[in-house]
Amino acid sequence: MASIEDEFRWHADKWIAETRHMSSIHRMIEHPSYQRIIEMGQPAVPLLLRELKERPNFWFAALSAVTGENIGEALGFDAARRAWIEWGLVK
Repeated sequence: MASIEDEFRWHADKWIAETRHMSSIHRMIEHPSYQRIIEMGQPAVPLLLRELKERPNFWFAALSAVTGENIGEALGFDAARRAWIEWGLVK
């Protein structure tokens, strides 16, 4: 049985590979692997934050869905990324 980290990595890699050509963030978020990561719930939060730090991508909707927080969406990508990473350090 795969660990949550293994499952997360598999879905994150699949999501990145299959959505890199998309210009619609909405369509990217609807991808089944992105949705599966959200379904993982709280155990995915540290993995999402690490992913956001190491391989920046549009993980904000997943983080918001899992945590109920709405951090930095209006700030632009780089500022939102920093805000989420900071939030993770405080938690």
